[in-house]
Amino acid sequence: MELAMRLEQSTQKFIWVLREDDRGDIFTGEARKLELPEGFEEREKASESITMGVPIAVCPMHGDQPNNGFLVTEMLKIGLIVREWYKCEDLVSASTIEKVVRKLMASEEGDSIRKRAKELGEAVRRSIENGVLLE
Repeated sequence: MELAMRLEQSTQKFIWVLREDDRGDIFTGEARKLELPEGFEEREKASESITMGVPIAVCPMHGDQPNNGFLVTEMLKIGLIVREWYKCEDLVSASTIEKVVRKLMASEEGDSIRKRAKELGEAVRRSIENGVLLE
């Protein structure tokens, strides 16, 4: 709920992937109730971020997300880390979320990240159109 509210309040465009897998703890089997602000999903529509050239705020929770986060932030340099993997049990504060989103979307560093994300998205789309990138 806190993340959803802060993303909306940042007044920046964003993509947030919510999957069925994220609704539970894969290690304990504990189910989580996903609570979003009323009408949030209808107001915020999403598509795949790299293909669309969108920078990524990384907050790895499980599975391949720590590796993907490293790829996005350190190798491709098209995103910023919100919370390190080794702190995955820690609650991310609202101010941290807002700070990272604003840095991505309204700073000089964010300008560079967004430029790289846009260029990579264009390259991926061209590859797909030319049949170079296979599923």
